[in-house]
Amino acid sequence: MTDIAPIRINVLNGLSLEVNGARQPLPSSRKTRALLAYLALNPRHQRRARLSALFWEHNSDPRAALRWALSKLRALLGDALIVNNSEIALDRNRLSIDLVKLSTMLDTDASPERLRALESSLEPPYLGDLDCEACPVYQLWLESERSLLRDTHRELLKRIACDTELDSRSLESYAQRWLTVAPGSIEAASTLLAQRLQRDGLNAAQNLFEQIRRNWLQLGVDDGELLLCWRKLSGDALSTRAAASVNRATLSPGRPVTEADSGQKLALPDKPSLAILGFTDLDSAGPTALT
Repeated sequence: MTDIAPIRINVLNGLSLEVNGARQPLPSSRKTRALLAYLALNPRHQRRARLSALFWEHNSDPRAALRWALSKLRALLGDALIVNNSEIALDRNRLSIDLVKLSTMLDTDASPERLRALESSLEPPYLGDLDCEACPVYQLWLESERSLLRDTHRELLKRIACDTELDSRSLESYAQRWLTVAPGSIEAASTLLAQRLQRDGLNAAQNLFEQIRRNWLQLGVDDGELLLCWRKLSGDALSTRAAASVNRATLSPGRPVTEADSGQKLALPDKPSLAILGFTDLDSAGPTALT
């Protein structure tokens, strides 16, 4: 598979097919489109008998239905579709698949700019337009692929949110998106809280902490690690503030160090609030925002 392959199959933002840069109309049959996606995401050759059973188990003539679907794909893919008496596959030297390219990029030292461009192509619930409820075994496979892609998205957001070359607002935006994709992740929560603390201060960070905690309680996630994380972050911030105040007082002879200089301990909540706030992507108008 190469970037200059004349045929490109896209599955990340809905199934599409391009030949020499021109988008091609897909077959009207949902099962034929599902077959194309299945072949694209499975690098190994697939036995004809298995594909017939997978998509046309209840058809009066499963093999004939498979042959019909293959004829539709042949018209689009040409020699990139490998078919013999027993097996079927796609020739990956003749085509490019966006999801395969994404996985390859994550295994290399891709530039931060490239990682951000790849992340922009990912959006839950992933692999849209590929459902085929009439094929339950295929549907189970699709859900497992979505789960793997969700893990990939989390790892990608983690790498981007820890890129120190980004400005603080961008880092916080990616950390918030990370927490939206992985709502129970202590790593994502601590990264987001640290960014909010650094950018907007203790009060803003504590408000965010309380919102995250309410969401975790709503989701049934144990908030013990979150409480410990916030205690450390806020304690470190107060210690830094106190040290800075003492230094200023030392530079001003005759000025006593007050309680305000040394900082006041932030109280952790004893009980969860009854309010329930949801998560959202920063750029989304949908249900959930942490702001």
